[in-house]
Amino acid sequence: AALKILANYRRPLLVHAEIPQPSEDEQKGIDVDNSERRMYSTYLRTRPPCWEEEAVKEITRVAKDTLLDGPMDGAHIHIVHLSDSSASLDLIKEAKESGARISVETCPHYLAFSAEDIRDGDTRFKCAPPIRDALNREHLWEALKDGHIDMLSSDHSPSSPELKLFETGDFLRAWGGISSLQFGLPVTWSYGKQHGLGLVQLSEWWSRRPAILAGQHKKILSWGAGMDEPVVGQEAVISYGTDIKDGGIYWCSSSAVRLLDSKLG
Repeated sequence: AALKILANYRRPLLVHAEIPQPSEDEQKGIDVDNSERRMYSTYLRTRPPCWEEEAVKEITRVAKDTLLDGPMDGAHIHIVHLSDSSASLDLIKEAKESGARISVETCPHYLAFSAEDIRDGDTRFKCAPPIRDALNREHLWEALKDGHIDMLSSDHSPSSPELKLFETGDFLRAWGGISSLQFGLPVTWSYGKQHGLGLVQLSEWWSRRPAILAGQHKKILSWGAGMDEPVVGQEAVISYGTDIKDGGIYWCSSSAVRLLDSKLG
């Protein structure tokens, strides 16, 4: 119903793409003890890639109606914060190739971190969908470069340190979300350089394509003939630390942001 209404206004429907499925532990009737609740692998098992895949299957089924002259011509479905770079991404590719109006974004934390990085009890990393393994992360970068992922978004989800349950490190009960809005561009710039990417690509993913999605692209600068560099020159992006003690970071809970104490740029 919402998609049909939005089609009349040519506005996108934004979808968090996860449909809960019974976990392996639930299927086996296994209770998780307190020590396991501190393990990131335990949390990762509770939200496997099939949650995203099942949601994307449903989304792409509905997206067929957005084809030109279809029953919902004018509608657009946008999948937010994609984490799974395997089956879910393949379904999105197929839908795009069919002509369905569908787009997708991913986030800096999925591009910077991997499950292998996460220590027991470090609930700063908890988000949904979860951060997956290093191979999945590399496939997300490839999908960005190949144009299969359309844009970037922060998925900024701040909370107080108390809600992150740092004392117990319980991944299953802690607040899910990463507070890192101010680090979006520096993080993707720092890690993007390792993949041969520059500010031209980043300005496309962070600025122009989100503006098009929101119908605001006519209000921002667009590149004309010979304008192959963004307004912010590459020399303006400097290397800096994210130590809250160095005076460069203000009004930030150092215990709640995983990117602090990193070197960016």
